[in-house]
Amino acid sequence: MNGSSDQILELGERIRSYQAKGIDKTLSEQDTKALLVEPLLNMAGWDVADPTQVSREDRPTERPVDYSLKLDGKPKVLVECKRLSNRLDSHRDLEQALAYAAAAGVKWCVLTNGSLVRIYNSLAPEVANKKLLEELDLSKAGTAEGLPTERFMQILGLISPQSVGSGEIDRVWDRRYTGVKIRGVVEDLLTGPDPGFVNLVRRRMKEGGRPISNKQALNWLKMLEIRVRMRPLKPVREPEAGEYGKVPMSDEPGSYGDDELKTLLKKYLSRERKVPRRLREILLPLCLDHEPVKRDEIRKELVRRKEAKNWGHSGIVLSSISTQLGLPKNDYLRQVIRYDKPEPTPWMKDNYRIEEEYKSMIRELLIEIG
Repeated sequence: MNGSSDQILELGERIRSYQAKGIDKTLSEQDTKALLVEPLLNMAGWDVADPTQVSREDRPTERPVDYSLKLDGKPKVLVECKRLSNRLDSHRDLEQALAYAAAAGVKWCVLTNGSLVRIYNSLAPEVANKKLLEELDLSKAGTAEGLPTERFMQILGLISPQSVGSGEIDRVWDRRYTGVKIRGVVEDLLTGPDPGFVNLVRRRMKEGGRPISNKQALNWLKMLEIRVRMRPLKPVREPEAGEYGKVPMSDEPGSYGDDELKTLLKKYLSRERKVPRRLREILLPLCLDHEPVKRDEIRKELVRRKEAKNWGHSGIVLSSISTQLGLPKNDYLRQVIRYDKPEPTPWMKDNYRIEEEYKSMIRELLIEIG
């Protein structure tokens, strides 16, 4: 998971600011997605700039969904978005979202307005509202009414690529709901009384030398008004903050020889996906022109080059670049591109620069790639 406590708090403050100024009433669904939902997905560990991970307006069935979160090219979580002013109280909206996910065979479904986030198991054999696994309200993050920030991160981490891919979210569902269902069945069995339980009592009485009929057993059970006190279910240990849904990240540089390094860099930077293109067209030229390059300089350039819609969106775009630089497999990028993580924001990269010994290589590559 890419998010931090401070990012959760910042998003909560943004939502409360929108509400205080009345902006929430005029914010469109598209703006809600750009300003709130996509930062959430990014914090959960999904690279919103990578269409192989996050597909917008995808069509797993005949109807498009707002976001399809994919692993190995297969939809694993469908996200249905509403505008911020929509309080998600329409049962019809919920049933439709669940029906679309179920029709596509996608187990996990998220319904959100950018502030409220509700995670559902679309395939659970339950009525719609009982398919809910978890929910959070980001507008309350950092307030006395809200959950602890670490709990916000745990819930958001449930829909992370690692949690979904490893089956952790399925195990959380099983612990929460399968256990409760079993307990309910046992309580019904013992307090009904169930005919099978009546027969069990008869057999035990017969074994004890006091045979009785079904009717006698039933009458005695009714007369005794048996109420079985169930031993409380053993509480499930809550994971530590970020324990599930955590996407491994690294700051360690690679140690490749020049030839291998150049091959890896050329292969990556030649891609026409958004992040490689932004690296070769924006970040690397900025670093060659002067260094260190500050975050705000990159964000300004992203807006100027129309790679970001506005200043707020530029932060999301830059975070996708930051995520790619932090992936363990991309250590060859970190061998060339260095950065700082200044206090008090150690999760945030700043002061980007190219190692002096690789500047000539980068210039040559940018010319070759064009």
